[in-house]
Amino acid sequence: LGSLRAQQILLAEAEAFDSAMLQERMVPAFEKRAASISATLAKAGASHDTDEIISRLLGSWQDTIARICIGLRRLGTGGSLLITNAPVGGVLAITRKFKYERLSAALTLQVLDRTYNHHLDWSLTEQSSISREELVELNFSETDAKDRDDEVNGAIKIITSLAALDGALLLTPTLEVIGFGVKIGSGDDPKVVYDGEDFANRGSKANKVDISRFGTRHGSVLR
Repeated sequence: LGSLRAQQILLAEAEAFDSAMLQERMVPAFEKRAASISATLAKAGASHDTDEIISRLLGSWQDTIARICIGLRRLGTGGSLLITNAPVGGVLAITRKFKYERLSAALTLQVLDRTYNHHLDWSLTEQSSISREELVELNFSETDAKDRDDEVNGAIKIITSLAALDGALLLTPTLEVIGFGVKIGSGDDPKVVYDGEDFANRGSKANKVDISRFGTRHGSVLR
């Protein structure tokens, strides 16, 4: 099956979240958090490889961005997410500064809770008998994981509602909200815009994109 977009038939969609270009930018953002999670698990006797924790953090990040986009589609409003560690003040006008860190913290703790719960569940199934204390600990870990999922769900709803408002939602790479209703200055059109998937494979030899065929929202984001 293909789709028709901008008068072109697309036979395949690029998996942007799995691109090497994106992962190179996201892994450094999660390294400290992964190390903290690994240290906490080690104290609880459930040590895990840091690279595995980073992979789980990336998976949670990808799922969350996808869920925000799905929520925006359901609302029917559209929306823009601008994710950067260094917003350029001269280009961005943040009409509503709003510091909201709950989703960022909850996603990190969600990975911790789920990993610990999986460790307990797996280790207990390997045993021939389970003590009452071990069973209580497993029940507590399952409750913690469920409560954290509920917290993430609520935070995603709040962020989706902010992204649905006019202007872009400004976030750090770890999904801490900086502000909403962000306007991107007009500026000059970029001289060269490459097709992202092709650029990841061929660099500056990649196919170039004509931004005049996009609307104002896409144009402002490209600027």
